[in-house]
Amino acid sequence: MTQRFLRTLWAPCFVAAISVAVASAAPHAEAPVATSNGYSNTPFSLPLFNVPLPSTEGAGTDSSQMELDSVLLRYQFKPGQEVRYRSLSYDSIMIFSRTNRLIVRERTEVVRYRCDSIVPDGYAMTMTVMSYIATERADTLPAVIRDTHPWVGRYISVVISPTGKRLRLIPSATPQAYGTAPGAPFQPLLLPELGPEHSFVGETRGMRTDPLLLENVYPTLQCSNTSIRATEARVDTLGQQTVRIAFSDAGNVVYSITHPDNQKVTTQTAVNAAGHYYFAPKEGRVVGGSYVTFGNITFETSTGQRATGRHIIGMEYWLMEEESK
Repeated sequence: MTQRFLRTLWAPCFVAAISVAVASAAPHAEAPVATSNGYSNTPFSLPLFNVPLPSTEGAGTDSSQMELDSVLLRYQFKPGQEVRYRSLSYDSIMIFSRTNRLIVRERTEVVRYRCDSIVPDGYAMTMTVMSYIATERADTLPAVIRDTHPWVGRYISVVISPTGKRLRLIPSATPQAYGTAPGAPFQPLLLPELGPEHSFVGETRGMRTDPLLLENVYPTLQCSNTSIRATEARVDTLGQQTVRIAFSDAGNVVYSITHPDNQKVTTQTAVNAAGHYYFAPKEGRVVGGSYVTFGNITFETSTGQRATGRHIIGMEYWLMEEESK
């Protein structure tokens, strides 16, 4: 029973029905209206989240005297340009049933993004996991070192907007095998969706997105998500002049999987995530960051068996190299 739930958490095929976790706070709200930049213009409340306003003390009543440190959050890639990142992630997977299970994994990956071409609505990018090594412990068993994964060497081509919104998957010339990335569908992105491109230091805003999970799972999964973005400060790090951007996300995900024995397992996951990215506006790229995702999971089989679980991912990563060909 527990083994089936573990397979479900990492299984290859997802049929998704998605809802936003915070939607329960306003069940009768109208559906958000998409704008030309792909983000909703429907306002929503942010309880217990106080946003400081710029001080106008001594500035008189003329608002033009208030100066904002504006920031352009927009990727800049050239055809043939490659960026490589090294990520260090920690997974903790717990399944609570008649026999509780715990899997702890520490993994290191090198991921390459290559700009294949510039298209009218953004960039055609190909993501490849170049290397993978993990130390994994299951319950009280000895640790096992794994240096292979089905995602290693796999070419995943997508179109992203200049702000990182995933627009569509580019079909592969060869059939793609079903599967998930090493961190499962909700592994934090290394090229995150930045949101509306015009911002300023000190700005905090909320936004609702409908992200396509193109790099982490096949067949692809689309979900809804509510985010709060804070453009916090200018920071010099990793030899770059960057802006530190904080995100917090919330969502509720439901998907069903049918196993080879025709046993159907439905999984509902409440996902919360938060972290920081360091974005270099001049170069138009992310140079590093750290992120944590926390998923509370409920499993139910077609025979009525139930179990709960928890999946926590902590990730930090940094830019290794960049080159143009």
